[in-house]
Amino acid sequence: GAAKFTLTKGFVINPPNLCTSALLNLLCVIPHDPETQPKIVAVTSNGVKAESHKNLPFLAKGFYALISVPHADKLGMERAFHWSAGWPEEEWKEGDPEAHILPQGWEERLGGKPGWLKRFVIVRPAILTDGEVTANYKAGEELPGLWTISRKDIAHFITNDVLKDWSKWEGKAVSVGH
Repeated sequence: GAAKFTLTKGFVINPPNLCTSALLNLLCVIPHDPETQPKIVAVTSNGVKAESHKNLPFLAKGFYALISVPHADKLGMERAFHWSAGWPEEEWKEGDPEAHILPQGWEERLGGKPGWLKRFVIVRPAILTDGEVTANYKAGEELPGLWTISRKDIAHFITNDVLKDWSKWEGKAVSVGH
């Protein structure tokens, strides 16, 4: 879905749960045996969860208000990963995304038991730009003060860092930016 801008909601996508639905479709067909699971790299967004939103530069928070609808979709993805990976429930402070993002019964669709997903990395880029590759960015869990990053640098990070050093990043949610 192409994003549209409205004065009342900022940028919206249709359907509003495009990424979450695609992820649920993927997760319901991959094996639960870690030895046969494919590597999954998912791109959500820095600032999508309340904890990472606190780490945003103050002036960037205004822009993030304009993308709250797409962020709800990314929050649905994060929730599905959180549950599937079996991360402790007390770490999930967001509340469940709205039913139009993450439908009732989604856990049963994924097998009904959490903790089976092992081979994944969540990449949380800062505000995406159309810039060139710099290969000069910060990457880590819950990094504060990240402003922007080019789409090409995200591709560089995934291909040259995540996939080449999978054991370092596996099972983590990684913020990336400048």
